[in-house]
Formats: sequence, C-alpha cells, structure tokens
Amino acid sequence: MQFGIHDLFETNKLLFAIADLATTSGTASSNSVEQLCSSNVYGGRKHNHAKVIEITSTLGFVARSRSRVALTPQGKIFLSHNPQRFYELTWAQKNSVIKSFVLGKLRAQSESVFKLFIEDELLDTWTREIIDRPIPLSLNWLVSLMLGLELLRKEKSLLSVNKEYVPEITRLIKARTGLSPQELEKILGARRNQGEMGEKIVEAFERKRLLSLGKVAEADLVNRISEIDTGAGFDIKSFDGKQSLIDYDRFIEVKTSIDTRVRFFWSKNEYETAQAYGDRYWIYYCGGFDQKEPDNFSLVMIQNPAKRLEDLGFTLTPSEYLVQFTESYLGGKSVTFGENLRATLL
Repeated sequence: MQFGIHDLFETNKLLFAIADLATTSGTASSNSVEQLCSSNVYGGRKHNHAKVIEITSTLGFVARSRSRVALTPQGKIFLSHNPQRFYELTWAQKNSVIKSFVLGKLRAQSESVFKLFIEDELLDTWTREIIDRPIPLSLNWLVSLMLGLELLRKEKSLLSVNKEYVPEITRLIKARTGLSPQELEKILGARRNQGEMGEKIVEAFERKRLLSLGKVAEADLVNRISEIDTGAGFDIKSFDGKQSLIDYDRFIEVKTSIDTRVRFFWSKNEYETAQAYGDRYWIYYCGGFDQKEPDNFSLVMIQNPAKRLEDLGFTLTPSEYLVQFTESYLGGKSVTFGENLRATLL
C-alpha cells in the first residue's frame, strides 16, 4: 500500500480517536472513529479514513475485527511517543516508522531506493543527484515518504541520507555487495576513527596553545569529553587563557574532513549549545585531513558560530545544519604555535 507523510499525520488523529472512543473492552466502532476524524480537518485536507485505518493496520498499530477496531500494543507505544497529542509526527514517531516499517516491512523496496545512491566522502553520507538521474516513478512515493520522515534530506536537486541513519543505510547498501560484517564494521570504524583523530589533534593543539601563553596548569586540564558524554554538544573543554582563575571557558566542537572547503554538518543539539555558550563556544574545523599524514592539516577556529557564521559569509542549510563557505581557504588571521600547528581564527 502506498501512502505519504500526511496520511501518517492522520494516523495520529485516528489512533487518538480510537483511544478516546474505546469501550471497556478496548475496542471502538470503525464508523464512530471515522466520523470523529472527519469532523476535525487540519490544513484544509480531507482524508479517506477507511484508508487510514488500513494504513494503521498495515503498520501494526490497529487490529480490526468486523466493524470494530482496537489499538495494538505497538499502537499504544506509538501514541506514547506523542504525549502532547500533536497532529504531526514527533521525531520519536518518525524514527519508529523508519525502523519498523521503512527499514523493516519495506526493506526490499528501500533497498531498491538506496541502491541508486552513491557514497559521498565529502559529505560523509549517501547521495543521489535527481536532475540527471531521476528516481524511477515506481519509487517516488517511497522517496517522498522518506523525505517526510526525515530519513532523507533534499538540498536543491541533491538527495542525501540523514546522517543519523548513515550507519544503518551503509549496512543496508553494503549488504548487497556481499561484504562481511567485519568488512562493513571496518568501513564504519574508519569514519569514527577520522573523527577521533581530529579530536586528538585539536586536544594536542589546545595544550600547545595554552603552554605558549604560559598556562601550564590549564594545558594539563584540557579535557576531551566526547569519549564519555556524546550528548554534550561539544567535544573538548579548554581555556581561553586570558584569566587567572582556572575555570573552563572554551568549549570546542571538532569537525574533521578531507575537504579543504569549510563544510560540515552541525546537529540541532550542537547549534543550541553554541547559542547557550555564546563567545565561549568554538568550532575547530580540521580541513584537508589525511589519515596517512595526520600532521598535515588546516585548522580553522570559529568563535561564537551560532551568532557569527552568516556574518562571516557562511551559509547554513537547515537539514541538520549544513555549514559551508564558498572559498577553499579563508583569509582570517593566521596564528602559528609551532610546526604543523597552524590555525585561522574567525
């Protein structure tokens, strides 16, 4: 059965109607549920709620028996992800549909979509340019659903996999090629290793920068917290080195790429953390990174990026936040702290 994101919004409304109309037996009349849903129209759209009941049954959220319907345990869990009763799907609900349906029951069809994508090392995801290579008509509905669920992102004519799902989609795509689990984990591990190496480079850079300022104690206390707190919104705690008190006042998010352009993805959590910390928050971009020559890189340091990125000439594309600068190299103030430790401050 083909359906779209707006049908899933109606699923929310229908499931809440069943919950409200259910008798002590836990069932409700199908007609009563359809009438209640039809009496509340959102966004000027009218829906065939008999079809919506079929969709919820296909998703495993509703059990049907003759003229009555009831929520399944899975349907109750799905509703629990929307305690405020929003009409649109919450992020947790979208994730549930992606995991159980798009990458579950529709796995074969989803494979047909993702086999059209190519691995983009610069963006660190899977992409498909749809002007020159359009999606087959038979798969358009599924691609539209993936976009609505935020499994896919679209920037102009480029489709890309939401970075949150890249490991799963990589497993899905690589499974076709006959790669062993060990080979697949090696590929995913290489990506993680690049990020970790970038963080270690920045950690060493910060220690050397502080030592050059005579801040020996602070240099010793530079702390890479990404190993223990992945939700902090930054990777490293450090010091500006301008005050006498030893109190963390520089919070650094590290971005590492083989690209010489300043181009990276910025999560919603990182952006909101940057807003909260203001001038104390920095992005350190390790560009032109090569794991074979880890000492050869370009470092760009951006203070208060939530406030200053657009003023500096960057563009932010709200997919997560795709941040990029149009030039390969930036003309900011260059600072050197010894061989192979160069930085451009913005």
